[in-house]
Amino acid sequence: MFFFGSDFDYVSLYHELKKSKLPFIGCMDTGRLFNDRYCLDSNTAVAMLFSKEIIEKVKIVSYDIRLSNSYQSIHLSSQEQYKSLFEKMQINPANPNLEREFAINLFFGLQSANPVLQGQSEVSIFFQTIGGSAGGKLDFKHAPVICSKGYGNIGTTAMIRLKENYYFLSDINTSFQKTEHKLKVTKLNSPRHIQEFNEKPAQEEYARVLNLSLADLGPHVFANYTLGLETGDGERLITNSRKR
Repeated sequence: MFFFGSDFDYVSLYHELKKSKLPFIGCMDTGRLFNDRYCLDSNTAVAMLFSKEIIEKVKIVSYDIRLSNSYQSIHLSSQEQYKSLFEKMQINPANPNLEREFAINLFFGLQSANPVLQGQSEVSIFFQTIGGSAGGKLDFKHAPVICSKGYGNIGTTAMIRLKENYYFLSDINTSFQKTEHKLKVTKLNSPRHIQEFNEKPAQEEYARVLNLSLADLGPHVFANYTLGLETGDGERLITNSRKR
């Protein structure tokens, strides 16, 4: 598994990894955690290797999730590919081994993961999955994924079965701190274009609660003061913002 900075040559990385004949997945990020340091530069990559002594079997699929593709086409592709993984892995989607079998999802960071996850949940609501969307440059143009099936504006799923005596557990960690401010969406132009917060122009209200001017708003402010959507299940979905 690989994570790489926004200026790292991930295409060359992909072609070199293909020569190894080993399954791999990875994505662009905005920071990498090593054993002894945290790198916020854009030119490095970090690799995490899994021993064949731990993994009994792994299969990888990818799907085209470019922004030009429809929700329905991504949904159907995800459903079909996910179903094929269960067949290849010989896993019963209605009765998986929750201790030894799981999937890792990585998605092109500018596409909503909803159609992929919807397709997967229709195949199995029991199977454990972890993962997320690729980080990337703050220009909202580049957030690619790589895997042994391709690279670019794609999604990928690695389905894994661990060997006996090894177990899978998931945990959640976050570095975000909640503020006392709440921004209620009162007008949308599209699911991704918020026009109003608290019945006021969105940019002005966002700047007001941060005690900033409109001229101050930019990628670094959005990265430091990101939005958390309350989904009603006690969790918060962290999302990115930009001026429009």
